[in-house]
Amino acid sequence: MKTKIKFLAAVTILLFSAGCGKVVETIYLQNIKLNGQIPNTPVRLTDSLSRQKDVVISPHFSFNSSTNVNGRVEEHTSVDQGGKYRVDTARNSDGRWSYTPSKENKYSFNGQNLFWEIPQYSVGFDLDVRLSKSFALALGLTHSSDSKNSYLGGTAGFGLFGIEGNHGLRLDAGIVWQNLKYDAATVVVTEYTSYFSSDKETYVSFYRDKGSSSHINFYSSLTYNSAYTDLPLNFFLKLGFFTQTLVNFEPDKPDEEHYPFLLYDVYRIDARGESMATYAEINPGIFLNLSENSRVIVGTRILYLTGLEDASKTTFITPMMQFDIRF
Repeated sequence: MKTKIKFLAAVTILLFSAGCGKVVETIYLQNIKLNGQIPNTPVRLTDSLSRQKDVVISPHFSFNSSTNVNGRVEEHTSVDQGGKYRVDTARNSDGRWSYTPSKENKYSFNGQNLFWEIPQYSVGFDLDVRLSKSFALALGLTHSSDSKNSYLGGTAGFGLFGIEGNHGLRLDAGIVWQNLKYDAATVVVTEYTSYFSSDKETYVSFYRDKGSSSHINFYSSLTYNSAYTDLPLNFFLKLGFFTQTLVNFEPDKPDEEHYPFLLYDVYRIDARGESMATYAEINPGIFLNLSENSRVIVGTRILYLTGLEDASKTTFITPMMQFDIRF
C-alpha cells in the first residue's frame, strides 16, 4: 500500500513539474486614435475691476483652426521592410489559429502611429475668487464636442497679482485636466520557456482598447496688461506653459487561456511608450471695460507644441473671446 502511494505521489509530482515554466508577456502599442481638446487655461487681468475680496465670473469661447495632428509613440514593435508588423499563422489541434512573429520584422518603426482629432470649438466658464488685494483662487470648466462625443476639461489653481499705476501683472499656477477618447491597437508578445527545456515558444495576441482617460497636469502663466482708465481699449499679453498627457491607459488583461495560471510564473512587461504634449503659449489681445463691473476680452492663443515625436503640426492658432463679470 505504501509503495503504491509513493508511486502515485511520484507520478503526480512528475506530471505537475512537466507543465511548469516561465511566461513573459510584453505589451506594445501599435497605433492609437485620439479625440479631444487641447486644454484651455484662463486669461486673468488686473485693472480697475480688480478689488480686494470680489468674485469674477468669466464665460469664454474659442475656435481652433487645426483639427488633426499626427505623431509617433515610441516603443513600437519591430516591423518588416515596408513598415508593417508581420506574423506567421498556424492552425492548432483545436481548430483555432495562433500567430507567431515573422522573421521579417527586423527594422525599427519610423512612421506615425498616433492620430489626434481636435474639436474646432470650445466653450467654458471660469471663476476667480479674490481673497485679498493680491491673492485669488481660480477654477475653470471647459466643454467641447464633435459629431460623436463631448469632452470636459478644467483647471484649478491660484493667482498672485498687483497693479502699479497703469500697469497690472498677474502670476497663475495650478493643475489642468482634459478628457480624451482613445481607440488603441495593442500587441501582446508571449514567450513560454519550460524550466526543464531550453526550447522557447513565442506567440502573438492582438487587442483593441477603447475608452476614455483624463490625467492631471500642470500649468503656469504670467499676464501683463495696461490699465488706462481714460482709454477706450487696453491691451494684454499672456505667456503660458502647460502639459497634457496623451497616452497612458491600462490595456485589457492579456488572455490566459494558453496556460494554466497556477503552473506558471507569469511576468508582464509594459513596453508601451507614454506620450505627453508640452505647450508654450503666447496670447496677445485687447479688452474693453463695458461698465464698472464688466468687460469683454478678445485675443488669439498661439500654442507651440513639443514632446510629440514626429508631430505633423506644432503651431496652433486659436482666436478667443471672454466676458468678465464682477460681483
